Amino acid sequence: PIFSASGYTYAVPYGDIYVETPSSVGSNIPGIESTAFRYWDKRVRGGIAMALPIRSNFAAYTRWTGAHRSPLNGIPDTAYRPFLPTRGFLSQLSGSLRWAKGGANTYSISPEGARLLSLSTKWTTSWLGSYTLGTEDEKLPFDQLQVTGEIREYIDVPFFSNHVFALRAAAGASFGDRFRYGSFRLGGNYGESSFYVLPDEIISLRGWPVAATSGDWYYLGSTEYRFPIWRVDRGAGTLPVFIRSIHGAVFTDIGSAFDNPDQAEAPLIGSGVELRITSILGWGLPIQARLGFATGLSPAGGIAANNPNAWYYRIGSSF
Repeated sequence: PIFSASGYTYAVPYGDIYVETPSSVGSNIPGIESTAFRYWDKRVRGGIAMALPIRSNFAAYTRWTGAHRSPLNGIPDTAYRPFLPTRGFLSQLSGSLRWAKGGANTYSISPEGARLLSLSTKWTTSWLGSYTLGTEDEKLPFDQLQVTGEIREYIDVPFFSNHVFALRAAAGASFGDRFRYGSFRLGGNYGESSFYVLPDEIISLRGWPVAATSGDWYYLGSTEYRFPIWRVDRGAGTLPVFIRSIHGAVFTDIGSAFDNPDQAEAPLIGSGVELRITSILGWGLPIQARLGFATGLSPAGGIAANNPNAWYYRIGSSF
């Protein structure tokens, strides 16, 4: 087994802070208006984890994490508290199983002939000190069970060396107490990287803004056609930069989030292209960078093709 410990802090943006103000109808009838100041959710998080290899391609993980959530810049005394994101302390036990197989060769731009299966559970419980703050800042016990699963498939394209169809399907559900804005928030183009930390609830769906939809249930499907463009295999003199390859991808993401299965709406669909570069920095640090363009296809509300936000640059892979 491998044991690890971690601790870090970060801030997550939410919508504007709203305040209660007397309306023009009468001084005893309050109104609600935006302050035009964004709420930033400050999270201080720590945890311990254990990874246990069962077989060469099968492993189990267990972890405890504790996260304190509070406003980064404080909140006005007149803030309309039912609109504030979840505040309090969340103490969580989680466990997961992961099975994977596959391979790659010197010229691979992606896993090839590979498959990954994972199943995870997260139990946030008041038995371990979890609580949230109510509208009067009173402490309320918080108990929730969350289950998520994912499968990934990387299929070799016949007759085309190192061309790959990459497929992903994921889903999740939460039971018990609810976070103020749902357990899952779909949207954005972050992908996966060891160079930044994403909130647990953020799930990328390219072509849509971050948190375009949210809820306690979600599903997501992604397809990519990945193809090599140029095998560079060169550096720049003695500079510590070595470019391995330039390759591309055409993709489509489809997914949705909702509070109950009978409330599921039309899925969000986004599509686009990415130019990807794999390199080695400092003689030993592998880096993949993605320059992408993605737009929402259906329904209305996605990022339009003429919107500058349709373009993005990220470090790391999509999946």
